[in-house]
Amino acid sequence: MDFFLDNIFIIILLFVGAISQWLKSRGEAAQGQDPGYDPADFEEMIEEAERRQSRPAVPPPLPAPSFPRPQQGGAAAPAPVLRRSQQREAARPAVPAYDSAAELARQEEIAEKIRELKRAKGARETADQAIPRVRPAGASGLTAATSLHARLRNRYELRQAIVIKEILEKPISLR
Repeated sequence: MDFFLDNIFIIILLFVGAISQWLKSRGEAAQGQDPGYDPADFEEMIEEAERRQSRPAVPPPLPAPSFPRPQQGGAAAPAPVLRRSQQREAARPAVPAYDSAAELARQEEIAEKIRELKRAKGARETADQAIPRVRPAGASGLTAATSLHARLRNRYELRQAIVIKEILEKPISLR
């Protein structure tokens, strides 16, 4: 009972809506036909369709253009009228013919430059291998026994300690 009293407004709205729908459907049934149907509209649509079908599908041809005739005598003939596509073709720069000998020469020059760069790179790598790698001062753990505090002050030793700690520690997922 409390449900009905708490929701009385919703119940009344539903009841009024149901009654209005019932009255509306009863009124449409009394008219005996669909309220959106009008025979006059149907006749107009048929007449419109017949008018459209009576038109020709192809428009009549355009009249022939009249160009001025060139003057006879000593006057120069006017420049011919070009269409847009002809104007675009005339405005394009001329593309030179493909010269395979020039292309082969250009490719040979590029190949020679690549060979020189590879030789220079190989010489640089051999020179780098000849130079011994030197650790920063105080980076070697074998030089002298120093205190832990002094070793952790060195940036190289500190980085190495962090890496070793991460390697030897438990994985993060198991912590």
